[in-house]
Amino acid sequence: MGNVAGTPGIVKHIEYIFWQAMTPRLQLMLRAALLEDARGFEAWQAWNLLAQGDLTPEEHQLAPTLARALLRRAVHGPAVAALQPYATNAWLANQVNRGVAATALRQLHATGIETMVLKGTALVPAYYGDPGARRAGDVDVLVPEAGFRDAWDRLDAAGWRPVGTDVQQFDPRFGHAVQLVDGAGHGFDLHCHALFVSCERGADTMFWDAAVPLEVGGVPTAMLCPTDQLLHVCVHGQTWQVVAPVRWFADAVIILRRAGVTIDWRRFVEVARARRVTLCCIDALDTLQRVLDVAVPDDVLSALRATTVSVTDRMLFRVLRVDSHGRPLLRMQWHWARFLRGTEGLGPAGRLGQLPVFLQAWLGENSWTRIAVRLLYLAGRSVAIRLGVVSREVVSQELLQHYARASVAAQSSTTPKRRTQAAKVASRHIV
Repeated sequence: MGNVAGTPGIVKHIEYIFWQAMTPRLQLMLRAALLEDARGFEAWQAWNLLAQGDLTPEEHQLAPTLARALLRRAVHGPAVAALQPYATNAWLANQVNRGVAATALRQLHATGIETMVLKGTALVPAYYGDPGARRAGDVDVLVPEAGFRDAWDRLDAAGWRPVGTDVQQFDPRFGHAVQLVDGAGHGFDLHCHALFVSCERGADTMFWDAAVPLEVGGVPTAMLCPTDQLLHVCVHGQTWQVVAPVRWFADAVIILRRAGVTIDWRRFVEVARARRVTLCCIDALDTLQRVLDVAVPDDVLSALRATTVSVTDRMLFRVLRVDSHGRPLLRMQWHWARFLRGTEGLGPAGRLGQLPVFLQAWLGENSWTRIAVRLLYLAGRSVAIRLGVVSREVVSQELLQHYARASVAAQSSTTPKRRTQAAKVASRHIV
């Protein structure tokens, strides 16, 4: 009753929703940026004919990758030149990120905290090689779950402030990371879990055990092994966002190209099952095959599709892939699935006892009155979005306000001397 084997209907439904964002022009851009043979050049010529006017937000993600690919293939012309500023901006931003990451890693290591860099912080130096080939995001660093509080305290002492998160209420069973910002506006995501959908206790042991060394800005750290890196990219790319996260296509192809035969497909399936992300992996690998002709062993997809998937995991996957703004029932399914996974194995009585803890962690409130008020506000806002009274952009505006307040708080708690030192560290790496 609680488990269902075989998921083709669900995957087909979800893929339909995802493919609404995959326009012919975007698919051509992906192929132009990532296919190294004649198919890539043909896609570039076709995309260049269609790409009239400004780039879409999704195309902005891929512009640095396409620009560098064209230069590498000795393709020139006005259209190629128009893409180069995207690569230059990516290069500059990644240099700044490298300096920010190196400083934070040193601070964490000074207190004996082990680190692993994730996402672009690892992908750019280890797989892309060229900082101008991938658009920069925040710095992402994973620390062991047991050392998460100590890491947060260390970064707080260094001037980093959380964005809309209360350190006292945060619970690693129900959240994978906290977003931090410093007085200069740099973003830093401190992770206690590698996967945002897998926050169970001990969820990251297998990632730490297989981690490989890496240096970022001259500071030794670690990153996911190639197989886990591919899985990580696949899972994080299968979520709905206002701007579809199409950059994951490039990440996956670059990993496969650079890692080659070192990808352990048996481990890929084992980790996907252990972390209960088989649906995300099925969708990702199938999409890579169709859009970019990526070769995936048939037995891998067969093994993933044969995996028994719980009702909770099916519900979580369904909610991840759709726009839930203005859809309160979908939002509640997401939070309910997080609660169920975070309290796995406790039984009904144990879970009931953890419900107040979950609500405090989710809403950042520590009294039933404030929790009730916050729930009513969120429900009312969701209904207002649904009815068109309020734009869903209000959610993004709230996040920006949190970000701005956190940055101001970091500025006010940081001495001029420390701000000057931070600026020097960042500028030192822009060379």
